[in-house]
Amino acid sequence: MRRSGWKGSLLDASEVVHPLRQIKSDWEVQQLETAIERTEVGLRAGAAAAIAGGNECQVEAAIEAQFRRLGSPAPGFPSIVGSGKNNCCLHWMKNDGPVQSGDLLRMDVGTRCGPYTADITRTVPVDGKWTDRQREIYQVVWRAQQAGIAAVRVGATTRDVDAAARAVIREAGYSAYFPHGTSHHVGMDMHDVGPFRKFQKGMVVTVEPGIYISEEGFGIRIEDMVVVTAEGCRVLSAAISKELESLASGCQKEPLDGSVTPETSPGQWSE
Repeated sequence: MRRSGWKGSLLDASEVVHPLRQIKSDWEVQQLETAIERTEVGLRAGAAAAIAGGNECQVEAAIEAQFRRLGSPAPGFPSIVGSGKNNCCLHWMKNDGPVQSGDLLRMDVGTRCGPYTADITRTVPVDGKWTDRQREIYQVVWRAQQAGIAAVRVGATTRDVDAAARAVIREAGYSAYFPHGTSHHVGMDMHDVGPFRKFQKGMVVTVEPGIYISEEGFGIRIEDMVVVTAEGCRVLSAAISKELESLASGCQKEPLDGSVTPETSPGQWSE
């Protein structure tokens, strides 16, 4: 029955629901942490598969096989697995190129725990050996990420995170090679919904600077997930190493077998 004389206005439900989704409960953060643990196992499987060479799709298959085995029937978003020049494409999703010795392999992937997805990136040397040039660029990206993480606090914004990371890359002389933003919300979606607003306790965002030098045939991105706390932030994916030699060793291991789980074997990337 229609109510006569009603003079109110309709409000898009997304305007109410989306801001609420940005602030995660303790339970939601736990779901994201479980998704991150599963993602680490996939990343280690991908790094181990890379040492055999072959094709990016084989690395993708190794990663997603672990996701499925650990209870996630599908990745949280299409996996990005790029080797060599392909990792200079920001959202490379063809995953059909060769994986060759001397290349850097970028794995930007995430799996789910229930409705929540992780979003983590690690860049590794295919043959387990960094060149001096690759080390140089990796260290710049690492310092930029540390600056970005330090900028995450209540009252800050994704623009503040980007500015902090970008300043490091600009000072090093590579601003032209950093063509994307540094931070976005993550939760039920990889790029979670919600308006641009100041950080509040419980928000979960990524910090992911990168440098992509196509003329030299490689790019490097490091991405972690952090939760905003009263004191600043906590890196949810801190157990997934970003240390150069640890990442290199991941490409010198045999592929994981079905007996390995996050609970029984934290892996060579855990710090």
